[in-house]
Amino acid sequence: MGTPLKPADRFPRRALTVAAAVSLVAAPAFAGAAHAADPVKKAIKISAKQFPIALDRPGTSADKVRIATVAGVKWQVAAVDVPASSAKTPTDVAVSALSVVVTAAPTDAATTEIAGPTSWTLTYTDGAPVTAKADVKATFVDVPGGLKDSVIITKATGVEWTVGAKTYAPEDFGKKTTIALKVGKDAKVEARPLGTNWTDPSDATVAAFTDQVTDTTPVTYKDAVVGAAVSVGDNPLDAAKGYGKGASIETVKVVGIAGLKWRVGADAKAKAVAVKPGETGYLKVDADDIASDGKVKVTPVPDKGYALETTAFVVEPNFTDATGYQIAVVTGNAAKVERGGAASDTVVLAAPRNMTWYFGQKDAKTSKIVYKPQKADKAGNAVYKVKHPKGATTTDVWVKPVANRGFTIAAGGWSTTPYTFDAADQTVAASAVVGSSKVTLTSLEGVDSWTIEDTSGDKTVKTTIKRADLVAAGVTALEVPTKAAAATVVTKYIKGYKG
Repeated sequence: MGTPLKPADRFPRRALTVAAAVSLVAAPAFAGAAHAADPVKKAIKISAKQFPIALDRPGTSADKVRIATVAGVKWQVAAVDVPASSAKTPTDVAVSALSVVVTAAPTDAATTEIAGPTSWTLTYTDGAPVTAKADVKATFVDVPGGLKDSVIITKATGVEWTVGAKTYAPEDFGKKTTIALKVGKDAKVEARPLGTNWTDPSDATVAAFTDQVTDTTPVTYKDAVVGAAVSVGDNPLDAAKGYGKGASIETVKVVGIAGLKWRVGADAKAKAVAVKPGETGYLKVDADDIASDGKVKVTPVPDKGYALETTAFVVEPNFTDATGYQIAVVTGNAAKVERGGAASDTVVLAAPRNMTWYFGQKDAKTSKIVYKPQKADKAGNAVYKVKHPKGATTTDVWVKPVANRGFTIAAGGWSTTPYTFDAADQTVAASAVVGSSKVTLTSLEGVDSWTIEDTSGDKTVKTTIKRADLVAAGVTALEVPTKAAAATVVTKYIKGYKG
């Protein structure tokens, strides 16, 4: 019969068998629970200010894409990875094609995802050569001492400046046309073309400017230089005076000179006004500032460290209005501006001095043409907004110039027939295409924004993209990935446009 086993010998074997059974039964249940509890991914949003920007230079050899640094995002330009950067400053990536696709993806796809656009199409042009070297100017401003000397560089198409150790590309100017920078007597100031040679191929690659500032030289301005900076102001505000004697708003036009202020009129106690160097200012002339001979005294007032060739030098521009002077008025074909139906229709006419534009529309009750004067804006244009009667399909606008007293309008030059505008809203082509798990948006005039509704399960995520942000970044089209196989897109249009 053999030797019977003791209970202690059997217990471990039984315990192992039970544990194994528990393991075999429980494993599938645990695996299923882990699968059901996938972690929720953290959303990363790329703001409109962080969209890729096209830096379109003349030719194609210097075109670039400006890529922002966004935490948790990796970029590709034309399917090539952009090196990661921890710096706050953006990365400029050189491109050569006229159409470039930029894509973004999360660096950790397991735990994060991008909410919003992930693909941008940027369009470039093969532009003409850059500005001729002779047209690129650097103006040095030398003031007493060596701490406030400066150079004024001018924004030029396709030209990059180097001042000292820093460079300034056209986009660094923003909305400004010039930048004033501090320099010393040994400053390096150079301009070079971006992408192509200068328009004159015989020019050197770099235009270097000799620094004209010193440490101690005082500044004395010649009478001829000061006199040339002052003239009768052709201020755009003078273009709208209606009926009246001469100009109702007279101004002195002054081109600013460093270290000089300007006093208008004979009153020695009147405040002297500063005009920034190189910029044009219009200084108001009061009626009692004009002497009986029609002249106005304009006195340059030098700051400390500056002097005039003639100490008591005065400029006297003549404000006498011409009698019987004929004003040539030309409107041309660009006077009518029609876009987006009734909301933005305007008539734009250049407004010379000593006359006023009158705009007329038919009165709905009497059918007579009623004319009203229109003042000029700061750009020197009379801009009239068309008023569309309710229910009208077209609207006519008549124009006529009216001279001030002492002036006449030269015959011809303006349209005697009315400008006709279409009052209907303008139809915009389809700008949003819903594809399989993506939405493709195309930047078209008249679109204000798109709102994408992405529904997955019982959760709906809404993302709104403004067309203005695409235009500012130079993006013509972009793709937005969606969780839904077919997302919903609501397109909002600017007033005067429709889908």
